[in-house]
Amino acid sequence: MAPPITQQATTNPNSTSGGSSISTNRLERDSKKHDRRSDLVCRVRYTNVLPDLPFDPKFLRYPFSQDRFVRYKPTSLEKNYRWDLLTEHDVGVEIDLINPDAYATTRKITEEDEKLLEEETASPANLKRSLLNQRSVPWLRKTEYISTEQSSIKSTLKMGEVRPY
Repeated sequence: MAPPITQQATTNPNSTSGGSSISTNRLERDSKKHDRRSDLVCRVRYTNVLPDLPFDPKFLRYPFSQDRFVRYKPTSLEKNYRWDLLTEHDVGVEIDLINPDAYATTRKITEEDEKLLEEETASPANLKRSLLNQRSVPWLRKTEYISTEQSSIKSTLKMGEVRPY
């Protein structure tokens, strides 16, 4: 830590020699306060220095699993909680609230249905279209408009072109 910077006390020609010693004492006291400052909000009563360790540090084997204190263990209250099945009344779907396991399926999905569930692969035309729609125009706040797909592509092409003046 760098030594504190102390200012030399200036003496006033009209004052007595005792005045300069008071200001010097005040500077010394303020510098000592600054050295002892801690980040604690409360006043520290005991400022004893801890003694050195009488032996070298040693590595000990930890016999327990490392995640023993952070592993999630649900309580019996969580295990026995009955979740409410919330549905919209106007959809027309009736749920059997007595036996929710009645809707569990173990059947394997056929290949035809799996094709329907697969995500679309991006074709080059779709990639080009998405890149055109992602262009940002810095001088407009929002460049997203509600319109048909064809007119939105044309408008993004026109807006995306930046012409130097």
